[in-house]
Amino acid sequence: HFECRIVSYALENHIDVAVYCSGSSMHMFVAPAVWGESAKLQQFVVSAGIFKDAPVAVDYVEVRSGNKRGRRGRACAAWTEYPSNGDPLPDGCATSLLRFSSRQKKAKAKDFKKLFDKHILDADPDALRSFISCTMADMGKKANRKVQFTLTTGGNCGEVSGIDLGDLFSATSTDLSYTATTQQAPQTVKFYTSEIELADLGQCPLLGRDIPEGAKVMQVLASERRRDNFVRFDNGEDNAPIDVSLPR
Repeated sequence: HFECRIVSYALENHIDVAVYCSGSSMHMFVAPAVWGESAKLQQFVVSAGIFKDAPVAVDYVEVRSGNKRGRRGRACAAWTEYPSNGDPLPDGCATSLLRFSSRQKKAKAKDFKKLFDKHILDADPDALRSFISCTMADMGKKANRKVQFTLTTGGNCGEVSGIDLGDLFSATSTDLSYTATTQQAPQTVKFYTSEIELADLGQCPLLGRDIPEGAKVMQVLASERRRDNFVRFDNGEDNAPIDVSLPR
C-alpha cells in the first residue's frame, strides 16, 4: 500500500513529519515524542483547522528477514505496519507514529499542503528538521496523464531519487515521467535587543548591541569578509564562521 511505503521511506530517512493527500483524504504522520514535546507544532496543526479528530497510534516494525533484493532492500520497504493484536512490540526494531486523518474539499486540502510546505519547519525549528509531503490528483479522462503526483521535501531531507520514487508506486523509474525543481530556503539574521554584558560577547561585541535597524543592515553589507553572494561573520577563535547567503 502507498501509505505504508511513504511512511517506511520517512522512517528510514529519519524524517520528522510526513503528509500525503489523495483526493479529499489527508493524512499526517509524526512521532509521539516530537508531537508531545512541541507545543508550537500542536498550535500550527490546530490553527490550520484540518485534523480535528484525535490521532491514532500506529506501530511499525523494521523488516529484517526475507528477500532483500531490489526494492525489498530499499527505504520504501524497510518498515511495515505491525498488526495491533495486543502483542508487545519487538525490541530494538519497532516504533510508533501518530496518524492524523481527515477528509476535506480538494481546494482546502491543496491550501493546507501549501501552508504545510512553506511554514512547517518554521513552526518549531528546534524540534522539526525535515519533512516530506505529497499529493495525488485525478486529472480527468481528457488529460494526457490520469494522475498527477507532486512530492515536496524540505529541511534535512534530500531529494527523493528516481529509484525511490518508483518504489513508492511499486514501479520502475522508467515507468514514470517526472521533473525535479530546487528552491533555496530563506535565511534570517536575528538581532536581539535584550541587554547583554560586553564581557559575554567574545570577539563580536557590535553584534550584541542594540543599535538602529539601519545600522544593523549597513553593518552586514559593509562587512570586510563579504565574498560573492554571502556575508561571513566571525564566531570566536575556535568556532567555524557563520555564513549568511545574500540574494543575487
